[in-house]
Amino acid sequence: MRAEKNIEMGDRIKGLRGTTPQTSVIKACRITSQQMLSRYESGMIPPADILERIATYFGTTTSWLLTGSGDAPPPGENKPAPMGSVAILGALGVESLPTPIMTPLEMVIAQEVATLTHEDQLRTLDAIRVIQRGGHLDSSKE
Repeated sequence: MRAEKNIEMGDRIKGLRGTTPQTSVIKACRITSQQMLSRYESGMIPPADILERIATYFGTTTSWLLTGSGDAPPPGENKPAPMGSVAILGALGVESLPTPIMTPLEMVIAQEVATLTHEDQLRTLDAIRVIQRGGHLDSSKE
């Protein structure tokens, strides 16, 4: 079975990405590989959850990505939208929210990170991943 193609959708994703590195989009949208993002940019329609993450990342809608109709992002405004608390948790690999939903500390951290620029959010997530793996952040390099 061949994957359905939508070349115009691929062009819209590629256009929104502009000069943003593919690796940034892959990390933020939890896409499995650079090859998969390239396929989406070539018109392969991603699964609904990934399409939603791509739309959210670029501050647009899945409808606009798929059809080009509706509210398009403003021209030249291809900067990724900052991620909200749930997207931040998702980028850290939390697929479903545990019960209770979040501890007070987790909620404060997610809310604070949500106020950062997209680039600072990605740097913060990278720092958290280093700490999770038992590494240490070296602040003397700044």
